[in-house]
Amino acid sequence: MISVIIPLYNKERTIVRTIESVLLQVHVDFEIVVVNDGSNDNSVALVHSLSDKRIRVIDQKNGGVSSARNRGIEEALGEWIVFLDADDILLPNCLEILHFLVNEYQVRVAAANFYTYDLGGHKYPYIFSSKSGIVADLFRSFFFKKFYLRMGNSIFHKDLFENNKFDTKLSRYEDYK
Repeated sequence: MISVIIPLYNKERTIVRTIESVLLQVHVDFEIVVVNDGSNDNSVALVHSLSDKRIRVIDQKNGGVSSARNRGIEEALGEWIVFLDADDILLPNCLEILHFLVNEYQVRVAAANFYTYDLGGHKYPYIFSSKSGIVADLFRSFFFKKFYLRMGNSIFHKDLFENNKFDTKLSRYEDYK
């Protein structure tokens, strides 16, 4: 099973669209763990209005995105973890492709491509994959912007986080550390 962890803090404009993009996945063996990081807008009520037994809401005091991701890892029931920001969208085949990659290549981390679109002046990523395989030269791929390991386009085996957590002192670029 894949646990899709969504840190949530005041995203009432986008959270329903984000969760619905997960619910529309071709691969259906997943849970959605929404970690409410002390939201004070209507976003948590919107999540509760969605009726699907695969959605769980975990409440915590505001501690930042790293704290919310760490809590999501602790609460996750799945063997595999996908982190999704509350304003991002997965295309319907994303989890299927990520699941295929980890099984096909027998790896504990895999990533797909992604692209962004502009919605009213804001850029939002869509996650997708048009190619698969092992990146032979990761540095070169990063340098030429042909590959990004980022939240929302990557899948991780849960045991990778046994001794490695997100740094709660960082509120930006915490996923690069």
